[in-house]
Amino acid sequence: MALFYILLACICDLLDGRVTLAGKVDLTLGAADGLRAGKVLVDLKTGGFSPVHLDDLRYYALIEALVRGVPPRKLASHYLESAHLQPEDVTEPMLQSAAERVIGAVDRWVALRTGAVEPVRKPGPVCRWCPVLASCDAGRAHLAASDDW
Repeated sequence: MALFYILLACICDLLDGRVTLAGKVDLTLGAADGLRAGKVLVDLKTGGFSPVHLDDLRYYALIEALVRGVPPRKLASHYLESAHLQPEDVTEPMLQSAAERVIGAVDRWVALRTGAVEPVRKPGPVCRWCPVLASCDAGRAHLAASDDW
């Protein structure tokens, strides 16, 4: 079994395929040994730290645990420009929190799809990657007024 993977893509289908969790981590080191965690997931980042980076990795850990039956041992964001590595141990409360975030996101998606709530635009730094940025006045205005662009 290979101990090193690049751009590991994980996909987990839930509820008979009605919900799919997917993610892609930049670097995976090690492997589980039976039920003993041994894998380390590393995401390579440009720019500076953001709490969202931790949430992304915790989500990848949840997918890994659901797909493989064993969570990774450790997570890390590596900031390329500063050569800073931000490691974090994987814990049961962390995975529980990630699962609760996924459940909340699915609940929100259902509420939006059924019309129970109206969508609200919330411009922020992630607008720069949004596929509808070209037609979104709020997103373009936010990026033009900030240093995030």
